[in-house]
Amino acid sequence: MGELVSISRRCLQEFRLLVEAAGSPMTLRALAQSVDVSERTVRYDLESLETWCHGRDILLVRRRGVGVFIDRESLPRARDVLHEAGSLTGVFLSADERMRSVVSAILTGEEERTLDELASRFDVSRSTILRDMDGVEGWFKNHGLTVVRHQKRGIRLCANEMQRRLVMVDFCREEVGLSPLSWSHIATAEAEVEAAGLFGLLDRHDFIDAIDALDRQTEVEGEELTDDSFIMVSYYLAIMRVRIARGCFVGADDCRLPARSMQTAGELLERMLRQGDSRLWETLDDAARTSEQHVLAAVLDASGRAQLRDYPVGELAVRVYGALITAMSAHFGFDFTIEHELMAALKNHIDAMLARNEIGIGYGELAPLEVTERFRDAAEICRAVIDRYCDQVGLHISDAELSYIVLYFAAALERFNTAPEMDRSLRVVLVCGANIATVAFLERALKRTFPALRIVRSISASQLRECDCADFDVILTTVAIDRVLPRPIIRVSPMLTRLDVRRIGAFLHDRNGGFERPDPVSDILEIVEGASEIQDAEELRSRLQRYFDKAGMTHGNLEPENECHPHEDVLPSLADSVPRRFVRAHIQAPNWESAVRLATGPMLQAGAMTEEYLQGIFDLSRRYQQFGVICPGLCMPHANADPDNELSLSLVTFERPFDVDMGQEHRVPIKVMFVIAPVDGSRHSRIVDELITLCDSFPKFVDDLAAAESSDELYRSFLRACARLEG
Repeated sequence: MGELVSISRRCLQEFRLLVEAAGSPMTLRALAQSVDVSERTVRYDLESLETWCHGRDILLVRRRGVGVFIDRESLPRARDVLHEAGSLTGVFLSADERMRSVVSAILTGEEERTLDELASRFDVSRSTILRDMDGVEGWFKNHGLTVVRHQKRGIRLCANEMQRRLVMVDFCREEVGLSPLSWSHIATAEAEVEAAGLFGLLDRHDFIDAIDALDRQTEVEGEELTDDSFIMVSYYLAIMRVRIARGCFVGADDCRLPARSMQTAGELLERMLRQGDSRLWETLDDAARTSEQHVLAAVLDASGRAQLRDYPVGELAVRVYGALITAMSAHFGFDFTIEHELMAALKNHIDAMLARNEIGIGYGELAPLEVTERFRDAAEICRAVIDRYCDQVGLHISDAELSYIVLYFAAALERFNTAPEMDRSLRVVLVCGANIATVAFLERALKRTFPALRIVRSISASQLRECDCADFDVILTTVAIDRVLPRPIIRVSPMLTRLDVRRIGAFLHDRNGGFERPDPVSDILEIVEGASEIQDAEELRSRLQRYFDKAGMTHGNLEPENECHPHEDVLPSLADSVPRRFVRAHIQAPNWESAVRLATGPMLQAGAMTEEYLQGIFDLSRRYQQFGVICPGLCMPHANADPDNELSLSLVTFERPFDVDMGQEHRVPIKVMFVIAPVDGSRHSRIVDELITLCDSFPKFVDDLAAAESSDELYRSFLRACARLEG
């Protein structure tokens, strides 16, 4: 790696671009635009680069009228050299990225820095750094701090330690969403930071420890922070530990604000500093601990607490579901999320349960009593978790509701006992630009919601090129991936929104009980064996598989795709499942049963629904008072899936709303009805979950549908809502 210092980082960036072009010519203009310099500068660079490549047995070809490229026979050697250079070596910073890197250098440095030192560090001229300083000073001014330039001594930041840390937090948070190059202030390894000539504000261990310490503390306190506050406090904790390790402490006068959270701050401070290297805690005397505790308490006081009563029902359901899974998995030693279908059905049940209880409707029938007796531990855990959440929003979940929730876990435990050795885990690669903070937040969210996902690697988008796709099953990414891969890709946000949870859940359904995908390798082998004799079938299978993997061809799709779509689209969406011919507005129905018959008439005539399934809907309503009420004004009657159905839904609105008698003096007016004809549990769960999400996300969804004057207008209103949900 030391040999590579003989040429500039910009030349290395140009070399990287030529390697990635894989022998295809690049024009001078294309290279110049890629590294943000003139074509004349690129010509000078290529003279140095050609000599440098020759000394490493790499043939760089420059052909007039064609462009510049690396000879194909030299490509393997070129890739080896590039790999030896390290993942950050060769980064050429744009003006904006360089400005942010200068900000990072000033923030982390306690001593004054001269312009010449900064110019040398970033491999630019003194005049370039002078131009950059206008943007640097403007950035600090926007954050309430002043940068002083002294002709001889250099540049100094006017800030006490608390101000410096808080601005570091702002800096880190603002960087989210910028290009991977600007994440150089997050150090994955000291060698990478030194190779790029940049400072690092954090390292991975500090950030992971910060998230873990904050999670443990909020669990002890029995409260949750909002996502935004959790991110802010996590950054502060990580930066706090790094600064203390460097001997930088807040002063007694840094924070004059009254602090209410002193006890919590003291516990969290000790937890964070003892985690990893307990000697840090010992380095603080009593006065320093008090000062650090006071500032941390002020940070905690400024953070928002998650008020569960402000969450929509669907968001609350996700939190209850995650807490149940975590508590049950810890108690029984099983990872319940690997029973994907059962747990998806449980999540839908919790959604519906909370929606019913919010409008005062409860279940009236107990599940078999032997379930709660046999699984008494499970019942006690479920009751404790549900009460902890529901008490805060003023809901009470009856024993009848609780018995049905226990039933899901009982079924999963039975499966574990019959096949304990089965490995149903899913290997996941996380791709998050070059940002360890984003990776850490995503890892935390996945472990809380999908513990069965086995995270095998956390990498940047550029490192994905070097991964062997045989080592993982799916990619979860927070950034766009501009290449075709023979593995499904799901785009998510770092904190996992409700829609992200639904997307991942849909993929798990598809993989573990949905569709049986055609295997092109087996199909081809079967054809060849029928027409000729194969000398080595295993060798042929291996070569075919390598061919398909290399070409980016997936099971069920033999054509390489132009772009990578999330795998969840394999399961039909709600919008895809409502044909226009099953949509009618302003029909007249005196009661629920008449409404169901009118809504299902076209489906029966088209052969999309069986008479037996329709009878099952009525049987459920009579036996359990199960009318499919999703939210006030809307219901979706359904029964157990029937494979003789054709997956579809009808959508109808009514001239006059009618009441559904739920018992116990509860009457719910209905003005919109969906009736689903499911063929299996996977599709059924997806549709129910998406409809509940629509109701949660758009409070006027039901009223908008009911207000439609015609069937065409009703259908358009429905499709618009679905499109808003997806995008």
